[in-house]
Amino acid sequence: MASTVAYRGHVVDSDGKVISYQEMSDGEIFVNLNDMQRAAGVNLFSPDDKVREEIEA
Repeated sequence: MASTVAYRGHVVDSDGKVISYQEMSDGEIFVNLNDMQRAAGVNLFSPDDKVREEIEA
């Protein structure tokens, strides 16, 4: 199973693939996680905006 790393606004697996994220107009983040990710306590809010910018660029 690929490891999962969460950054603010998105969740990426060990291959760097964005799993799912949606940013609302007020900045609130909704990320769709599967049951295993929820059970693992994936943290959706990391301060690592640099990675976010690289993925979105």
